Amino acid sequence: MKDEFSAKEYEAIRKYNFLSLKPIVYALNVSQEDLARAKEIEAEFVAKLGAPVCVVCAKLESDMMEFSSEERKEYLSDLVAKEHVDHIPTLDDLIALAFKTVGLMYYFTTGEKETRAWTIPFASKAPQAAGAIHTDFERGFIKAEVVSYENIAAL
Repeated sequence: MKDEFSAKEYEAIRKYNFLSLKPIVYALNVSQEDLARAKEIEAEFVAKLGAPVCVVCAKLESDMMEFSSEERKEYLSDLVAKEHVDHIPTLDDLIALAFKTVGLMYYFTTGEKETRAWTIPFASKAPQAAGAIHTDFERGFIKAEVVSYENIAAL
């Protein structure tokens, strides 16, 4: 519906936050047997619905709920080999697609007491990311120390 409005009309109604103007992501719950066809199913429904689609298997997610991170990786690797596919879609894929669709990304901060994830608009610069924590941080921003995920994960 958003495409039917001129830029001026859209700007006039945007402040009302109509649900029909929000981005849509469809999650398709499939059986574990259909996971091998996930890319086909996704492509079919993207064409039908004209919106982003992510295939997930709620049963698989339920089965993996109690798994550790390593057990989950191993289980998914075994499924990839068994099904002869390059990827098994999970809720992580749905979350990534939802973030991409609404134009958001994560910004992580870490200190002695906690590590925290903040949600910020995609492609925000460091000062704007700091402003997600507190507006004073953006105004008084000096510098950020950037550390790659691989370096943090190796700790």
